[in-house]
Amino acid sequence: MAEIRILDTRRLLATDPARAGKSDRLVFYSADGGPVRTLRLPDEGLTEDRIKAAVKADLAELGALKGKTFTL
Repeated sequence: MAEIRILDTRRLLATDPARAGKSDRLVFYSADGGPVRTLRLPDEGLTEDRIKAAVKADLAELGALKGKTFTL
């Protein structure tokens, strides 16, 4: 289980045309003191539980790629 630290959040305008006029939240976090990672989430209805779920999904996606080697 990773220890997550939310370093900062910033509100900004959504870039998705379907969400014109709404806000997103950039969430800057670090897992186990590692590199800083960023998530962009819809600001409306944003809760700590939604942030936790998004971080968990982000780390799961990263875990699927971590350590892979590619030859091009």
